[in-house]
Amino acid sequence: MDILPLEILSLILDEIAGDDHDDLLSCLLVCKSFEILATPHAFRVLILSEDKGSRDAFFNIAKIPRLAELVKKIDFTYEDNKTAEHDDWYGDHRDDEEIREISEIFSKFHQFPHLKQLVCEFPDEFQSCDAMDDGTSRCLSLQMKMFEKFAECCSDTAHRAQNKSQLRSIKLDGMLPVAHSDGRGLRSKPPGLPVFFQSIQIMNLTLRVEDTNSDTFYESGPYLDFWRIDMLNLVSMPAASLSSFSLFNNVRTVGFDCPTWDSLTFPNLRHLHLDSIVFNDHEYFNRQETGVEAFIVRHAPTLRHLDLSHCLINLGNDPFYSTLPLTPRARTWVDICQLFDEKLTKVKVFTLTPTPNLAKGSREGYVHWCDGCYI
Repeated sequence: MDILPLEILSLILDEIAGDDHDDLLSCLLVCKSFEILATPHAFRVLILSEDKGSRDAFFNIAKIPRLAELVKKIDFTYEDNKTAEHDDWYGDHRDDEEIREISEIFSKFHQFPHLKQLVCEFPDEFQSCDAMDDGTSRCLSLQMKMFEKFAECCSDTAHRAQNKSQLRSIKLDGMLPVAHSDGRGLRSKPPGLPVFFQSIQIMNLTLRVEDTNSDTFYESGPYLDFWRIDMLNLVSMPAASLSSFSLFNNVRTVGFDCPTWDSLTFPNLRHLHLDSIVFNDHEYFNRQETGVEAFIVRHAPTLRHLDLSHCLINLGNDPFYSTLPLTPRARTWVDICQLFDEKLTKVKVFTLTPTPNLAKGSREGYVHWCDGCYI
């Protein structure tokens, strides 16, 4: 401690924190001086899981103000580690109880006054929503309770004051695009929830869409209701402050061709990243103001960076599979790029990956709609 300046030691601890958090915690035990120096680094990021030991440690830190105020980021991972003890007659009851216990994590975030970044990661595959008595899965049930607990964090004046200007970034990885039923979760939009989200500047959403039976899944009411109501509720809450918005799907899906999105605008949006979103042909759907293009173009005054990954254009009915009339004039990537070149005059970086094959007759970058699914 007497050889190296404190600034150098602090940089070393930063490097340790990035490589191995356990090693950083070990530094707390070296000596009193190391404990004082390493404590802000050790508690800057909390790595949290569904395991009881991890939850207990989290609750203990939340109770100690001098440690809680050091936390800048919380990284929660839910792996749905359901053990054999649940596979009995009492399984559903135990599932409900465990989900309630895990969800209490989300009700304590107001105790971290300098929390700026939140990451919640859920299983990387779709879960059937029929495992629980209420017609949900464990994962969906936890996600709905998560939003309800977020609202509790800002349910009174003191909590609102603490959270109003702190949380800046949120990443929700593995959201299930199924309607939040019975007035729960996003559907109820409890009073404290907009307060929790109102200062978010960076939002990163990844949806886990069922890909084994996409025809029935796409056409289902719960899925469409999720886009029209629940997703709209989520992204509209931080609309005034949002500067970066990323939306990812694990399979090709609906896009924004929901009329409820027509009025959605982020007045400060500078960065937009869309992955695996379908552009629906305006002429085919006969809704000139609805769709991904309209959503992008109305952000032209502020947008600086546009990133489109694995996006496709829906050409309408496939002539080989359908007897319905074809689109009179199918929209192309050339049309879209020309529109962006004309309207998005302030965009400095436009990335389109993979680059569509512009050769005449090529279907690369395009998709047809047939009997409820994209082909």
